[in-house]
Amino acid sequence: MLLVEATEKFGGTTSYSGGGGMWFPCNPVLRREGVDDTFEDALTYYRAVVGDRTPAELQEAYVRGGAQAIEYLESDPSISFQMFPWPDYYGKAPKARLDGKRHIIPKPLAAAKLGELSESVRGPLATDRHGAPQPDYLIGGRALVGRFLLAMAKYPNASAIEYRAGGVGRRGWRGGRRDRRARGRTQCDPGS
Repeated sequence: MLLVEATEKFGGTTSYSGGGGMWFPCNPVLRREGVDDTFEDALTYYRAVVGDRTPAELQEAYVRGGAQAIEYLESDPSISFQMFPWPDYYGKAPKARLDGKRHIIPKPLAAAKLGELSESVRGPLATDRHGAPQPDYLIGGRALVGRFLLAMAKYPNASAIEYRAGGVGRRGWRGGRRDRRARGRTQCDPGS
């Protein structure tokens, strides 16, 4: 497993996003909450909004595959989500949900649970731009990035490095710890 980042901190603009929200209808998080949505209703809405700008097969793959992706991600105990009540953007489209029961966000993550890795996650903006102290919890996109790092830290073959187009890696992370010796291109080596 390899995570490559172009800057000194992980997350890019995802870490700055307020919600880290995802529109994946009928996923396991929503089913646990008792949401009565169907893939057919979600596809009706999606197709009404997107139209023929993308092939129908691709639209169906997105709507149905999103639920499968969330199920796969949640199979790792480090990654968990919660329902986020955000209405569908086009409320007058057929089968739109105004109750917000198609959106999820990552659950907040205590910075202490990440340990030194919490310093490797970009943001929040108030910290990066104005010097505010790091908050005790990672929320939104920062929680998503932090949860991915937490999941990766369990695998000794996982690597995460900074990679610049010029080929110089300034900082790396391997098997849950930073590896400041990482230089240049780092490839995923299943034997390492």
